[in-house]
Amino acid sequence: MEAGMSSRLGRALLLLACVLGIYGAYLTQGIVSEHLQMKQYGADKQRFKNLEALNGAQALVCFIWAYIILQFQQHSKATSNARLPPWTAYWRPALTNSIGPACGLIALKNI
Repeated sequence: MEAGMSSRLGRALLLLACVLGIYGAYLTQGIVSEHLQMKQYGADKQRFKNLEALNGAQALVCFIWAYIILQFQQHSKATSNARLPPWTAYWRPALTNSIGPACGLIALKNI
């Protein structure tokens, strides 16, 4: 019975760490994005105008990082028996992750 409890506790702590990591990443991204939008750069005090490109680059880096993690998971012994999807299954979410926020930024400029 104790082995089952420790396994459940470990899984609950892993879930908590993942949730905190996701929220921390989103909050950090929001703070950095807000800082880039509001800060004035250069001698003529202009704001950063290419937030869509910055967002697209961030989404591409996230896709590449996810690919690297998936490759480690597929080759590790701990997850070798698990049925993991191929890396090609992630291109649609990566594409929408790239296009969606950029469209949102452009839409906000027109409000």
